[in-house]
Amino acid sequence: MNEVELQMPIQVGDYTDFWCSEHHALNGSKINRNMSVLPEPWYRLPGGYMGRASSIGIDQDVHRPLGQSQLQSGDPHVGPCQKFDFEVEFAWVIGKENKRGARIPLERAEDHLFGAVLMNDWSARDFAVYEVQTGGVTTCKNFATTISPWIVSIEALAPFKATLPLQQPEPVPHLSGPGSRSTYDVHIQAYVGKPSSNPAIATIAAVQTTETNLKHIYWTPAQMIAYFTISGANFRSGDIFGTGTVSGPDEKSLGCLLEKSWGGTREWEGPSGEKRTWLEDGDKVVISAYCEAGNLHIGFGRSTGTVLPALT
Repeated sequence: MNEVELQMPIQVGDYTDFWCSEHHALNGSKINRNMSVLPEPWYRLPGGYMGRASSIGIDQDVHRPLGQSQLQSGDPHVGPCQKFDFEVEFAWVIGKENKRGARIPLERAEDHLFGAVLMNDWSARDFAVYEVQTGGVTTCKNFATTISPWIVSIEALAPFKATLPLQQPEPVPHLSGPGSRSTYDVHIQAYVGKPSSNPAIATIAAVQTTETNLKHIYWTPAQMIAYFTISGANFRSGDIFGTGTVSGPDEKSLGCLLEKSWGGTREWEGPSGEKRTWLEDGDKVVISAYCEAGNLHIGFGRSTGTVLPALT
């Protein structure tokens, strides 16, 4: 068993990342824009962006990205990311395709799901603040996305289905109705550690940074599918779409360092007891999850990635 090498569970064709956690969105708005309310459209539709499928992998070594940020003077600066972050996410895998031009109604959306994986959508926060002013995100996201190495099927998740509260304001008809508030009770944890030189030891030390749950999302997988395809866009088998950072209402459930460090203004204790704000070279980020109900227990494997120095 020690010689088994895990491989990518699918060949990803297309990848879309949504923005489904109200807690994460509100925290980000407070940190980056000093605004304690979200724009009204956020509560009307599940927004997202098209990611780069070729950068998705398992157990990745991720070099600190190079890119462009903005100095306090306002001048542009090119160099290694100084605010490197992870994002605790959940990703859905499409099984059943739809033809281009044929939208998927909400009540049949989950029929198109094959299963789910864990996901870390690595983020260069200093690049993001600069890029978003152009209306999009590119180098702050395109270099790596790490998923767990096996897919938990939608049938295996069925006993752990959960219903979220009704949304206010009520969404438009194609995003509301029966099935619109269905998600799953998935416990998700994230850890940051330092790899050991001893192959028998996974890490020298590790600290838990996040303990959250998929029930904290505001937009459900059925709503994401219904919204994505209303334009006539088609899914193909093997496509994946992410939830965005899954953050909850309290400090322990914050799903990224942007929130945990409050934009770099609050220190947290690293794996060696040191005080820090962002990811450092040599850090290993591990995301794990499980579902539990009575005697039933399933795991998701782990999404793992190690931060390497920038390639200059």
